[in-house]
Amino acid sequence: MAHNEIRRLTDELESSHLTQRAYEPELQAAQQEVEQLRQEVEKLKKYELVELRKTKELNDRLDLEIRALRNRVRSLDAEKNIQQQTVVSLQREVERLQSDLKGQQQLLTVHTEDNQDSELTKSQAAELVLVNQTCVNLQKELDARTACLMEKEETVTYLQKNVKKLQSALQEQQWQAEQKLLTAQAQASQVNELVQSQTIELNQSKEICKSLQNNLSAQSRCLLEKESEIHTLKQQLDDSHIKMDNIIATVCQKTKYLEDKSLETPKEADTCDNENNLENSFVTEDSLAQIPQLVHKENKTPMDFPEFREAVTNLMATQEECERLKKEICELLECLDKERSKYHEMKEKHKNKLLRAKQKLDDETTWRDEKIKSQERELSLCSHSLAKEKELTISITMENDKLLLERRRLLQQLNEEEHNKKDCHLTASLSKCRVDFLEIENRKLGNKLLHMSSQLAILERRSQNTQALHLTEELIKTSSPVQDFKCLHVHPQSPNEMKSEPSKSQGLYESAQSKQSDATSPPLQCFLSRSLSRSAEMGYLNLTSAQSRSDLSASLAGFSSSNSTFS
Repeated sequence: MAHNEIRRLTDELESSHLTQRAYEPELQAAQQEVEQLRQEVEKLKKYELVELRKTKELNDRLDLEIRALRNRVRSLDAEKNIQQQTVVSLQREVERLQSDLKGQQQLLTVHTEDNQDSELTKSQAAELVLVNQTCVNLQKELDARTACLMEKEETVTYLQKNVKKLQSALQEQQWQAEQKLLTAQAQASQVNELVQSQTIELNQSKEICKSLQNNLSAQSRCLLEKESEIHTLKQQLDDSHIKMDNIIATVCQKTKYLEDKSLETPKEADTCDNENNLENSFVTEDSLAQIPQLVHKENKTPMDFPEFREAVTNLMATQEECERLKKEICELLECLDKERSKYHEMKEKHKNKLLRAKQKLDDETTWRDEKIKSQERELSLCSHSLAKEKELTISITMENDKLLLERRRLLQQLNEEEHNKKDCHLTASLSKCRVDFLEIENRKLGNKLLHMSSQLAILERRSQNTQALHLTEELIKTSSPVQDFKCLHVHPQSPNEMKSEPSKSQGLYESAQSKQSDATSPPLQCFLSRSLSRSAEMGYLNLTSAQSRSDLSASLAGFSSSNSTFS
């Protein structure tokens, strides 16, 4: 029985070791899967961090681009307002120049009618034509600038629409990225919780396995100790059986010897030897049953032999010892049964726990596979969305490049327009200066003409008076001796004749004066027209007033010298 129990216990131990060895690779695979899940979670976290950084950089860059576009739109609006103001100011200047030109044309027509100078009217007409052409050119430039301003306004509105579209796309991308990040964070937190729960369960299962292994080792040690004790008890039983067999054999031999000797004379030496042998042997119940028969056969009581008494006492002691050993063996067997039942219970519990752990691992592996598939799908969706975002960023960069090129083109156009505006301002200022100079010269010429006409009238009067005086003196000189002679020698004159003589002298004086004025007026008029044409040409050539004044002073000096010669 004990051998069978020991074998059964050893078989159970071996089966438990085998089951433990069979479940060890599954536990290792579960641990590896948990580590792989941790690594995947870490990779996902790193990937999410990288994606967060990339999205933040994209958002910052797009914000900067939007700010730059807004600043550009504001600058274009400011430039548009400035150009509108410049256009309004140029229109006012053109209107003022047109009004000035009309006034100058009227003045020039009046001066041409007064002066009747063809060369000056031609030059002023050419100047008027040039001014009209400049005005037409300015109007064309104003029209072109207004068209450019309209185009710029259209471009500004288009840019504003693009900015709004970019802002809406950015907001949508930010919202989608935030939602994706939130979902990824929630998934990562769920995966972390699952990993933590699995790690806790694995640690608990490891602790349970360790405790079971410790219990198994302790039970195996107890079993080994009990097996050693049983083995020692078996050896003791075998020794006792051998001793009993030896004693029985010796008793049988001695009974035979006693039977043989009973027929013969007993000898004391043999009894002494038998006593010594009986003292050193153990007697069983069969030997006790056989000894009285032998003694009865010999017609002797067994109590007569002291060896028999010692053998009986020894047999009683051995019987007590055997009973004690039997009791101990029974107790040991009961303990073994209890330990075996405990072991079976622990084994069943361990099996149930292993089954539950296996089922849990299967469930977790299936859930993990489903989760991995869902995460792979989400990763594919994220990669697809990232590809779309990259395409959007590429398109946005292309649009930004186009906008930058458009901005450069517009800036070049603005610079060209500014240069053209500066040139127009310069031409307008030059034309204005020329018109002002011409007005000043015309006024000066008008004043000079009036002054010269007044001086000419004064000089003509003086010359007429002087000529009349000279003629009267000559007439008086020539007529006085003849009249005196006639009066003295022929007849005296009547008073009517005396009155007719001064009238005749006055007629002669007037005719002479008209002749002299006709003779003197053409050179004066030619001189004045030449001086005026020279001054007008000098004014048209933008010469200084000092030169014109010097020319006028020279002409006046020449005129005064001519007057002095006439006088």
